[in-house]
Amino acid sequence: MESRVASCETTALKKHLGSDTNIAIKNITDSAGPGNALLIGANWQEVSELGIAHGEPGRTSETVVRNVVKNFTPCQNATAPVGRRLADQLLLPFVLAGGGSFLTLPLTNQVLVEIL
Repeated sequence: MESRVASCETTALKKHLGSDTNIAIKNITDSAGPGNALLIGANWQEVSELGIAHGEPGRTSETVVRNVVKNFTPCQNATAPVGRRLADQLLLPFVLAGGGSFLTLPLTNQVLVEIL
C-alpha cells in the first residue's frame, strides 16, 4: 500500500517534472533507517544518470523533491558525457593509470575534497 510520504512525493515530482512522468514506488518495511530515499533516473542516447535525495523526520516531501530535482536538472541539459556522480568514481582509475581526461559537469564538493 502506498504510504502518505510516497503519495506526497509523487504529487510533488509530477509538479516539477510533468504529469506524464513514470513513477514506481517500492515500499521497504524492514529498513532500519528513519526516513526514505527518493531516486530519479533517466537514460539518454549514451548516458544514464541518477539523482537521489533522502527524507527524514521533519523534512517535508516538497523539500526532498526539490533537492532531488535541483541535483538532477543539470544532468538533463548537459552535453558532457560523464555525469557529476560518475566523475568522482573515475578519479581513482585515472590516478592509477597515471592520468587521463574526461568532460563532465562542474564537480561536486565531494570530488573537490578528494582532489585536494
